[in-house]
Amino acid sequence: TFLEKHKMPITSDGCIVAFKKVRGDMKDIWSRTIDNSVGNHVSVPHNSVDEDSEKTCSKGLHVCSFEYLEHYGSASSASDVILEVVVNPKDVVSIPSDYGHSKMRVCAYDVLAIWDGNLEEFYRERASNG
Repeated sequence: TFLEKHKMPITSDGCIVAFKKVRGDMKDIWSRTIDNSVGNHVSVPHNSVDEDSEKTCSKGLHVCSFEYLEHYGSASSASDVILEVVVNPKDVVSIPSDYGHSKMRVCAYDVLAIWDGNLEEFYRERASNG
């Protein structure tokens, strides 16, 4: 549902390219402890991520489609940064049902780049280059 509905790019090796919003200092919005600098591999134990897709806000790392970005941010959202991340399908734990299945809870992702704001380019390049 997440991939098809939101037309998420898939890399040539089968990984999902998604978005993540973080604070201006590249730390996660909720705990302010996870470093999301470009090039970082971010992970938590698989069993620490909530598998229940009916729980809309719960434990785990979160990534999303473009459509979800407007629904999440810090108190000082003007300084928030949008990232492109890559998720191996084996690290997807659940896709909450709220917001049209537009976010995922995962146990790991790689920070690919700071998003440049060009949505057409995002889908075109990521789908063709992997």
